[in-house]
Amino acid sequence: MAQRFPSPSSLAMETIKDKLEEIASQSCDSLVALTSEEVLTLVVGQRSDHVTGRGYGPRPPSKLAVTTATISGLEAQVTDKHERISQMEELILKQREEVAQIQEKLFKQKKEVTADVV
Repeated sequence: MAQRFPSPSSLAMETIKDKLEEIASQSCDSLVALTSEEVLTLVVGQRSDHVTGRGYGPRPPSKLAVTTATISGLEAQVTDKHERISQMEELILKQREEVAQIQEKLFKQKKEVTADVV
């Protein structure tokens, strides 16, 4: 009869189970409970810096971090555009006032010229 070897995943599960039992049997010295990440690190070990398809090195930023940065950048652009729109509206108002004053002067000059002619 052929000997059956355990699969790598079952060996990993047994190792993890053994580590969990070891941690559970240890006395609890601190009053602060471990976080799920701390327990995971104790059981599975430290995560490597390997990223599938990219090799070793720093992990790329999470999508949340990228999205948050993008939103912040867009909010800054919107704020800048609102300020520029306000400046342009003020400039348009000043120019309209100047045009109205020029038209008024022209109207007065026209009246004077027509009064002189008559």
